[in-house]
Amino acid sequence: TSQQSSEAPRKRHKSDPETTSSTGQVTGSRKVLQLEELMFAAGAHFMANKRCQLPPGSFRKQRKGYEEVHVPALKPKPFDEGETLIPIEKLPKYAQPAFEGFKNLNRIQSRICKAALETDENLLVCAPTGAGKTNVALLCLLRELGKHVNDDGSVNVHDFKMIYVAPMRSLVQEMVMALRVSIYFDIKLNKHVNDDGSVNVHDFKMIYVAPMRSLVQEMVGNFSKRLSAYNLRVSELTGDHQLTREQIDATQLIVCTPEKWDIITRKGGERSFTNLVRLIIIDEVHLLHDERGPVLEALVARTLRTVEQTQEEVRLVGLSATLPNYTDVAAFLRVKPDQGLFYFDNSFRPVALEQQYIGVTEKKALKRFQVMNDIVYEKTMEHAGRNQILVFVHSRKETGKTARAIRDMCLEKDTLGQFLREGSASMEVLRTEAEQVKNPELRELLPYGFAIHHAGMSRVDRTLVEDLFADRHIQVLVSTATLAWGVNLPAHTVIVKGTQVYSPERGRWAELGALDVLQMLGRAGRPQYDTKGE
Repeated sequence: TSQQSSEAPRKRHKSDPETTSSTGQVTGSRKVLQLEELMFAAGAHFMANKRCQLPPGSFRKQRKGYEEVHVPALKPKPFDEGETLIPIEKLPKYAQPAFEGFKNLNRIQSRICKAALETDENLLVCAPTGAGKTNVALLCLLRELGKHVNDDGSVNVHDFKMIYVAPMRSLVQEMVMALRVSIYFDIKLNKHVNDDGSVNVHDFKMIYVAPMRSLVQEMVGNFSKRLSAYNLRVSELTGDHQLTREQIDATQLIVCTPEKWDIITRKGGERSFTNLVRLIIIDEVHLLHDERGPVLEALVARTLRTVEQTQEEVRLVGLSATLPNYTDVAAFLRVKPDQGLFYFDNSFRPVALEQQYIGVTEKKALKRFQVMNDIVYEKTMEHAGRNQILVFVHSRKETGKTARAIRDMCLEKDTLGQFLREGSASMEVLRTEAEQVKNPELRELLPYGFAIHHAGMSRVDRTLVEDLFADRHIQVLVSTATLAWGVNLPAHTVIVKGTQVYSPERGRWAELGALDVLQMLGRAGRPQYDTKGE
């Protein structure tokens, strides 16, 4: 009864205050933090929302077996009062060759130019994929070089080091190659300049951190082209490419993955050159919200501690896709919100991006697979002969299966001629190159204007595919997601086939991460190639 229950001794809960008999004092309630409940599986949180407000102009189509939602491209925001694009000819003479082929900086680069090139403030730049963030990194590199220029324009390469951390090897290689091409810079004089005008290149080092080896390779190529006139060495540091102690000492710009720079900075014996680091650029810093995030956190924390211990300033520059909590990341990087924080939403994208989301309603797996192939064929045919198409799949085996499925449907419906005309120059080039290819699937597909690309192919075959696609001979390229992080290839249309990828760690299929999807979408309508992407 209620009377009995009220008289029964009440069990004290864990969090109830405890009273000590001797003093009568009440100790504070115990609060238990359940760490297991706060953990999340490797990768980002998956959040779903049944109520979704689509942008104006969106529409929905019901088809047999699937449903389409079309989202129009965002209209660019009008220019603010007094806002103008900076013409390349108005830049200092030393900077103009770096932007060969451009008439002016885009809106994002124009807004950041002063902070990047004329100050030493820490920066966080959040902008859509394909917005030209690499050029912002270059401006920061030039700022550091300006402190080490001699009167005759040479650079004192012993005074500094720069680190570029990139997430993939291909990006590292591309940036190294790009920066090794010789151009002339005439940088304003600043701190590390000798009386004869040469730059003390032994006084500083710069680091560029990118999360994947493909990105590291890309950045190494890019920066090598642009900085060779200073006698600067740009080197790649990844699991594929090791450097000796002497090579590191002779290098001013190191482009590496986070894990490699983490290992280097953990070693006490490396202090002699890590103390020379004056600039660290972290590419794809939004990977903080990923299973590799703790490595980036450790790098930043270690750098900040070194700054406090040595009182030597190290500039931190973060480059990222659009982030919801960019103010938190800025605070973590010690960025002053009013001076170094730049946030741009998708309306600042240099190339407008139209999007279509297709949900397959078929329940049976085999039929669903066939419906997806039919959809890929239909979308491919909409652009046949007019635009190049990049199809992303999520396993190596699937690249060949999807490419053959599209080709077989074209043969069945006699539509192959819409991709390549018989006797055209591209067809002759592809037939000739197919004879040199080692991969049997690629050799079979290439004469039809189709190709595949994945990490299991030889480096020679992958480079051939990249070159043929860049030269617009290949019309349809089916690739794994690694290409999205690596080499910058032109594609008017990007198709992401499926949203699940097999996770060996978890032993099951998992949803694609939002960052991977954003990176794939960023391959559509790249600024230097297109006016619109789909």
